[in-house]
Amino acid sequence: MGSRDLEQCGSWQRRHRETRQYVLGQPRFDRLADTDRKAQRDYLNALFTVQAGDVPQRVLVWGCQPHPEGKLRTHFRTLLDGVLQAGPGWGLVIAPHPAQRLTSLRPLLSLPGGGRVVLAGPHVGARGCLAGADAFVTGHSDAAIEALLLNVPVLELVPPGDPTLALARHGAAQRCSGGDGIAAALRHIERMPVTSRVPSGVKEEICHWTGHSTDAVADLVVRVITPEKESPCS
Repeated sequence: MGSRDLEQCGSWQRRHRETRQYVLGQPRFDRLADTDRKAQRDYLNALFTVQAGDVPQRVLVWGCQPHPEGKLRTHFRTLLDGVLQAGPGWGLVIAPHPAQRLTSLRPLLSLPGGGRVVLAGPHVGARGCLAGADAFVTGHSDAAIEALLLNVPVLELVPPGDPTLALARHGAAQRCSGGDGIAAALRHIERMPVTSRVPSGVKEEICHWTGHSTDAVADLVVRVITPEKESPCS
């Protein structure tokens, strides 16, 4: 996808000297070029209006993973603690994973603690609303890469022992292990100009994206594959 993948493929290529590597992006991200940010923000505002009765100034979208109920509660409490510490201007959206049942997420809305928390529809999920957010948080959802490409700052939630996409290692996300870290990251995002929230060099390292990766892959295949010549008829 991006230049960081060249490092990951290095050991494999050393065992297969005949291969070549090309950085062409990720075809499944091409659809991001048609993302309607305003429509997604309008959707988030409508969620808060209906479910919370109030629209926050800033929105943090949580891209859930299909964890057991206990771990979901732990992650939720950490995020809610961070959002509350960050100030009254922030609201939290729980975005279900496609493999997740809402029955495991709805109880989170009734946990004590306060704050503006809403639940996105299962047909929407993280990918259907992250472009309308001011920040996106997850452990290891690929939607974090989509958020980066759409210039939405990413927070990596990293409780002990949990996997991540290692985006923070490349300066593409802020690593947060507790509520204090979440709050500090959100306050930092508040002070950043929208246009500079995700440096272009960082995005390029994670994924080379122009919205035309499918065409680039097809062009490469045409260039490097030479069809066998047909034998002349006898």
